[in-house]
Amino acid sequence: MSMPAAKRQRLSGPKKALIKRDLLTLPQEIVFLVFSFLDAADLTTCARVSTKWYAAASDEQLWKPLFLYRFPNPRQMLVQQLRSQKLHGKQSVGLNRHGRQEKWKTLYKVNHNWETGNCKVEELQLPIHTTRLNSRQHHLSEEAKATGSFLFQVCNDIIVTASTDSANIDVWQIEGSSIQHIATAPPSVETVAYVTCIKWDNTDPTRVVAGYSNGGFTVYQIDAKKRSIMQLAGHAARPSVDCDRHGVQSIALCEKIVMTCSSDMELSTYLCEDQGTRLCHSLISAMTWEPLTLEIFAKSNNSYQAIVCFGMSAGLDSWTLGIQEVIFTPTVILSSRHSSSRTHRYGSNDPIRKISYAHPYVVTSHNNNTMQHYRICSEQGQRVEIEHVRTLWGHTSSVGAMALDARIGRLVSGDRAGIKVWNLESHNDLVVGIENGLCENMDWIGFDSEKIVTVTGDHENNVKVWSFSNSSGDK
Repeated sequence: MSMPAAKRQRLSGPKKALIKRDLLTLPQEIVFLVFSFLDAADLTTCARVSTKWYAAASDEQLWKPLFLYRFPNPRQMLVQQLRSQKLHGKQSVGLNRHGRQEKWKTLYKVNHNWETGNCKVEELQLPIHTTRLNSRQHHLSEEAKATGSFLFQVCNDIIVTASTDSANIDVWQIEGSSIQHIATAPPSVETVAYVTCIKWDNTDPTRVVAGYSNGGFTVYQIDAKKRSIMQLAGHAARPSVDCDRHGVQSIALCEKIVMTCSSDMELSTYLCEDQGTRLCHSLISAMTWEPLTLEIFAKSNNSYQAIVCFGMSAGLDSWTLGIQEVIFTPTVILSSRHSSSRTHRYGSNDPIRKISYAHPYVVTSHNNNTMQHYRICSEQGQRVEIEHVRTLWGHTSSVGAMALDARIGRLVSGDRAGIKVWNLESHNDLVVGIENGLCENMDWIGFDSEKIVTVTGDHENNVKVWSFSNSSGDK
């Protein structure tokens, strides 16, 4: 006959107190060593135990290796370095939270939400009364043609809008779940022209430039705290020129340099000084290139680099991408180089609808629901080349809007079905798709590290904010 199992003895006194001892009463080095073996999910669970455990599980040195291991993109590390040095300026897609130092845990959480599509969506009302285009507005920018009646740009929660039947611009600010009007600003010179394109400064997220249908432009300085807008510089229309073929089709602003491309393919460079604005250079093309976008970058020794991207014919019923690089100073053009995507089999049978450029990436969209991904390769003193990287598949309708951030290699595109996020640095192109739920084509899209802002149609709730820092799954 077997003996009954021995009963476990109850612990009392010092032994019992030792077993119930909190892990955090151990030396800090041991606690850190124990927590360093945990993954992100385990650290999140530990953070729910108590306030002290939350502080211990949120240590930045625990989350730094987790972030760098899961998100090894070297451009991610560059962005973090720029943030830590408070040098992070305006992003190329037009949205920014510059000058704020992010924590590693916050970076991990936001990037995790980007990869999984976990976001909180808010619908905001932007009270814009739109009007239909008239027949003379043939040289509007691609953005204006897409939205149909107004232009829209966002940077650092500041919205700049312009109606295509007026020369004024309106400035708004996103405050929580509402949009507040800040000011309305007229052009620098009284004119009967209307706004054809608007764009933020590459170097200063408080400056914006508006181009007009008569070839003129105005540079504005926006102060959101003082709720004011000031005219910094401008260029008047040509004599006896109203709304004709000289309308600004694309525009770029960098420091004191403004570059415009008119609908009759005249590329003009202006220098904005305290004494006034003067024309520096003018280049004219005998052919019309559409669509077209341009950017300016500051270089050393008071020189600048301008990149013009445009759609061009690659043969019978085939289209490809062309670029022109111009290096210049305010007094002389130093060099000009032109190139196109040379591999004919990548030419699309569909004309290019939209072009999004953020050096060195260029993405084009087409009516066959695809996008083409290119990379600009430029060598000092040699020719500039365009390399076709891949075709991006995944949209079930034509792409209505695109936005690029070259520093993290991210592309965001939108169609009637919703938003798609792409990683251009990875072979796995598509990161996640987020349904729209409205079944309306997106007219404009932009994003920063924490959110996406979209404009859809001209109904009441026409602005949507997709926040990845305050996601729907947060508690």
